Amino acid sequence: MPPGRRCCNIVKPHYIGHRQRLRDRFAKSGLAGFADYEVIELLLTLVIPRHDGKAPAKEQIERCGNLRGILDALASVLRPWRWTSLETIGALPNQILEIAYLDTKQCLLRDGVERREEGTIDRATGYIRRVMEAALGRGAAAIVLSHNHSNGHTQPSDKDKTLTRALLLAAETVQLRIVDHLIVSSAEVFSFRTAGLL
Repeated sequence: MPPGRRCCNIVKPHYIGHRQRLRDRFAKSGLAGFADYEVIELLLTLVIPRHDGKAPAKEQIERCGNLRGILDALASVLRPWRWTSLETIGALPNQILEIAYLDTKQCLLRDGVERREEGTIDRATGYIRRVMEAALGRGAAAIVLSHNHSNGHTQPSDKDKTLTRALLLAAETVQLRIVDHLIVSSAEVFSFRTAGLL
């Protein structure tokens, strides 16, 4: 080595080359020949920069069984509010609560979306108890809550936040997971999970 020059071997993480190879394979022949976990891994490269996607992709395959199971689980979580709440309850004049009941893989149970309340909720204790009883009665492992704000604003009120915290505490005591609490209007959705309030 010439004097004054220092050896600087920068070792790139193994997954950087692997991610590029996945993209090259996809560009050349689409998803032909991809294993289910590789499809998920490829998708993860779009949303998780500079990290190994193979391990989380394989974890999701193990959790949901196959690629179809992952897509069904995703659709199950999205369907309750996108297709039921946002198009049906978002514009209603009265406050409505809907609950999506999910299994341990967060797949929607059969007939798993239920409208539970109408009108203003003024007795929080009874309300929380009814939500817990309904979820346990169906054998749900997790739920997604959705209610509308008829005024068109989806920002949660102090009452919404307090009630959600109380629901979380009640759910923890019976090993029930609250995946999200959504507030919908005819045009918008507010997610407690996305906002870091769950």
